[in-house]
Amino acid sequence: MTEIEIFAKFVKDKRTALGKSIADLSEEVFNDRKNRYISDLENGRRKGITIDVMGKILAALNTEISYKEL
Repeated sequence: MTEIEIFAKFVKDKRTALGKSIADLSEEVFNDRKNRYISDLENGRRKGITIDVMGKILAALNTEISYKEL
């Protein structure tokens, strides 16, 4: 599993645990309920993500992640 796939699964799991729809999260992150970014991310159609967008998603999910070098 790639890092982006791991992050996408984390986002989906956290979003659903909070009872948020993709549209809800898109509204919070992009101020646009129809933005497809979150859907594309969760469904493997995005191959990358910027630190800025990652930070916005994490803030909207009221969480943070840490990175551990191997």
